[in-house]
Amino acid sequence: MINIRDTILGKNKFLFKNAHDKYYKVPLITYFSSFTIIGFLVGLITSIHLDYISNTHQIDLFVSIISYLSSSFVYLLSFYFGMYRRFKIDTNNIESKGIFLENLSIHRQFLNLSFIPITFVITLIGIISSLKIPIKISIYDINNSLNYISDIMINYVDSNNFLIILLGFILNLTILVILLYIFTIPLQLIALFINYVFKYFYEHGSYYKDIFQDFNIDK
Repeated sequence: MINIRDTILGKNKFLFKNAHDKYYKVPLITYFSSFTIIGFLVGLITSIHLDYISNTHQIDLFVSIISYLSSSFVYLLSFYFGMYRRFKIDTNNIESKGIFLENLSIHRQFLNLSFIPITFVITLIGIISSLKIPIKISIYDINNSLNYISDIMINYVDSNNFLIILLGFILNLTILVILLYIFTIPLQLIALFINYVFKYFYEHGSYYKDIFQDFNIDK
């Protein structure tokens, strides 16, 4: 709601509170909580395609992927635009230019940190592939692993052993974090791109503006 207000009203005093600045400094919450909104948009688009567009009335994986990417792009674009509207240069405050850039930097630092695990996994897979170590993983093996994990998750609920309950809770929490992380990887890549676009034009956009003004036919 704060981001929607900032996107529409910017620095307008209506419902503007300086205390809300902190919500733009917590990228972990920003990206990991986005699955609710994006998940709703993906479900809505998929449902519309399923009921009114698709001839087979079956879920199309390609449509789901495109709807996820497009929803992520719209969500992030509105988020960064709201950030820009809130922290854009104040002519009465010379130091205001650095505030927006500082917030962009906070998000980039988080995104760079977040990419380390997936980069490590990709590197590890590359090393294993270069060593030509045979890895045989079938859908059957993956399905068995998922069933095994789900059995553990179910059994810990019915257990009277505190240690098993604690381990099961930790396992569930770990699985949830991993799934959220995997779900948000494409979103974070899009976020990093949009972040650099805003940074570039915020720092150097005045040069483009000057060039366009040179072609002003009214002069």
